[in-house]
Amino acid sequence: MKNIALFACDNGLGHIRRASILSTILSKYFKVNFFIQKKKIKKFLNPSRAKIINFQFNFKNKKKHYLRSNYMRRFKSKNLSNFDAVYSDNFPEIIQTNKKAFIFANFFWHYEFGIETPLYRNLNKELINKKTTIFVNYLFFKKYLLKYNLVKVPFFGKFIKTKKKNSILISFGTADYAYEKQIKNKIFQVLKLNDSPKIKIFIEPKYYKKKFRKFNVYKATFSKKMYDQISVAYIKPGLGTVEECLMRGIPIVCYTYNAQKEFRHNAKVIIKNKLGFKAKNFKLGFLLSKKILTDKNFIKSHENKCKKLIWDGELKIAKYLHKKIK
Repeated sequence: MKNIALFACDNGLGHIRRASILSTILSKYFKVNFFIQKKKIKKFLNPSRAKIINFQFNFKNKKKHYLRSNYMRRFKSKNLSNFDAVYSDNFPEIIQTNKKAFIFANFFWHYEFGIETPLYRNLNKELINKKTTIFVNYLFFKKYLLKYNLVKVPFFGKFIKTKKKNSILISFGTADYAYEKQIKNKIFQVLKLNDSPKIKIFIEPKYYKKKFRKFNVYKATFSKKMYDQISVAYIKPGLGTVEECLMRGIPIVCYTYNAQKEFRHNAKVIIKNKLGFKAKNFKLGFLLSKKILTDKNFIKSHENKCKKLIWDGELKIAKYLHKKIK
């Protein structure tokens, strides 16, 4: 079997989740070497036949940190030319390590940071000249990627019909917010609006406090068991969480205040495709989430809409790679 090296950005969990799902399918065709933090991969589908190699990007969503980290050099240090192919979600720098390089990316970090150094201008040219395959989600990719060799793919996974249990997920992601304390205070204020003890609320660990238990609040685990209970998700719309919601027909209320470009873009796509809503402020977002809970007809209609989305993206990528890597 051919050997493939697989990498995933460790900013948040969406990239790791996607690469983990793909690695399980790829293991049917290749010997997969998954370069990832072992402690983070445990949160997802542990690839049964993939070799896990402990590797840390320690990515921080900041321009200075990105430039200082020099991911091109870090990739080259791994002698990736010994592999039959390399795959990265979502670092384009990997193309300098192997003749057969493949990328999943709905955006590039150096574009988001506005980096226009000679190093990255040459990288952009190299991506075009080599006609490097870049897999993108068919709805959520940034339009500036259209000049590259794109392969549009469906959402990862399959639609799942779940028995929702009158629960709300409140999650604003793993990115660092300068106003984290302010968010915690806002959460405490809106939880006082939960006048129905029948409504169960899951909050990501970062913002959870023991005193919230009296409002029927629980620490979010982001496991399959948790997602299967959720009726409405009030979230910062990272694609990993968005995908988990769409595959279960969970309506999304987007929280984007002071969020990075990626999340504001995703919110626009969600609203444009009528897959969710955006509230003007924190309180209205929570009240809207509660209102959606009571609209059973809307929830049923939303489930049908999500079911009609295109799924099995990991299968399309795996079949493509199997054909190209010979």
